[in-house]
Amino acid sequence: MTESPQVLEADVGGDLSQPLEVREPLLVSKSPTVPEPMRLTLDEQILPFELDSAELPLGAGQTLLTVVDYLKEFPEVSLTVAGHTCWLGTEAHNEELSEKRAKAVADFMIQQGVEADRLVVEAYGESRPVAMNQTDDGRRRNRRVEVIQP
Repeated sequence: MTESPQVLEADVGGDLSQPLEVREPLLVSKSPTVPEPMRLTLDEQILPFELDSAELPLGAGQTLLTVVDYLKEFPEVSLTVAGHTCWLGTEAHNEELSEKRAKAVADFMIQQGVEADRLVVEAYGESRPVAMNQTDDGRRRNRRVEVIQP
């Protein structure tokens, strides 16, 4: 009989009769070169943009700093910053407003040390709603910026 090599021995704490979902994994691979894809939507639940405004809402900086930290941890990652609006206003106005919203988010991140060439600003105006524009709540949800890892 051959003995198992010492390298494969592991001291596992806890009760091994626990369900697998409860036990800590024996091997965890956390490769810093393979980040989890990021998607953050700055909308009415996190950072509501006021009607017809591209000004970053109060508290936006704290949320965006998590994105900045993510980008500092993974310097090979680039993000798309996509601005959106509700349907109030002309199509041309909403296109411009959505770009201003996205640029406000990107500019904040650049001021925090993120290289500008890692951020792609896109403007979608009213063309990609996530909610019905017939209600105040729906319009509020459509006034958003999405930060997406392509």
